[in-house]
Amino acid sequence: MFASPRLLEIPCSTIEQMQLVQDELQRVCVKLVKDSNFNGASEHKLRSELQTVFGNEVTIEMQYVSALDQTRSGKYRFAICNV
Repeated sequence: MFASPRLLEIPCSTIEQMQLVQDELQRVCVKLVKDSNFNGASEHKLRSELQTVFGNEVTIEMQYVSALDQTRSGKYRFAICNV
């Protein structure tokens, strides 16, 4: 997985944190910490943009979490590829 410049253009005013995790070649898990304004339209827009970036052959799975795990140094990784 690579961090496409198009990913940086995704409107994220309703997203506090986001992390992309790829454990399988054809599946990307999007871990989201959403704010109170996040709604169905926000998810649809995000999913649509991610599908454009990764292609229709990749399944986009949304996982809502209260916080993202930090690395030992206290940082957050935006993209994690375990393939």
